[in-house]
Amino acid sequence: MNKYKETLNKIHGEIESYKADQHMINLLEHQNNSTIFLDLSNNEIYQEFSNQTLLNPDIFDFIEKTYQFIKKKQNIQIQIKFGETMNREEKEKIKQLIHLHYAIQFKKATYTIHKTNGIASIVLGIGALLFAIYGLMDWYKVNFIFQGIIEIFSWVFIWEACSLYTFTNSQNRLDRFHWYKLYHAELLEV
Repeated sequence: MNKYKETLNKIHGEIESYKADQHMINLLEHQNNSTIFLDLSNNEIYQEFSNQTLLNPDIFDFIEKTYQFIKKKQNIQIQIKFGETMNREEKEKIKQLIHLHYAIQFKKATYTIHKTNGIASIVLGIGALLFAIYGLMDWYKVNFIFQGIIEIFSWVFIWEACSLYTFTNSQNRLDRFHWYKLYHAELLEV
């Protein structure tokens, strides 16, 4: 177990040195804020064929990969460096598209949580119904060849519902928190 602890300490040091390296600065942490630096001055901003209505997915990929280094309790700022020739309207449009992207992701994550809760409730209901059928058959001493299978199926459905409620939804909630933080990120110009 010691070798894993040593490796984790080494990895932590490498991450901290990456974050502190002034030549590769993509992220700056200070007291309660973390700032992601996004340089759009020399790159393709819009997705091909989108008629300038969708941003290049690489922009979001960069933001989300950089977000991994941020402590979860900190507020996020995204400082955007635009090209010198870009006018005010286009800058605002890009900020709105970034904001909209994370609003949509947050909404999808919330929908996924509700959908998972609905499916889990249905699966739990089926499991409870099957267990009730098994209980009635056992109570009335009905000798049915598939009675054991009904009992097994009832427990499978119940366990699946528990898995959906706990493990699946805990990951969905983490994803939603991720999108929530990025949706509330303050978008600034450099």
